[in-house]
Amino acid sequence: MRNYFTTEALNEPCARNFIIAPFMGLLFLMFLPFIGFYLTAKALVAKMIDVASFSPPQVGNAYLTGSPNFGTLPESDSLSDIEKEVANRRK
Repeated sequence: MRNYFTTEALNEPCARNFIIAPFMGLLFLMFLPFIGFYLTAKALVAKMIDVASFSPPQVGNAYLTGSPNFGTLPESDSLSDIEKEVANRRK
């Protein structure tokens, strides 16, 4: 294992680093737009999936079936029973 706290670390070939560095920068510049395209596409697809999974309100089903009770929710017997019980307890 190399000891980097000595002067041996200064004997690295600088020419090699000067040759490799521009190619590394070029590689980064070539792939940077693709990273942006990927992140943009990923955000758009996530938004489209979010919009596509939206379920419309169930009240609209009465209009599509031709029911005369468009815009009203059906009365529930269990709800009226609970209302009666609450009214009796308030007395």
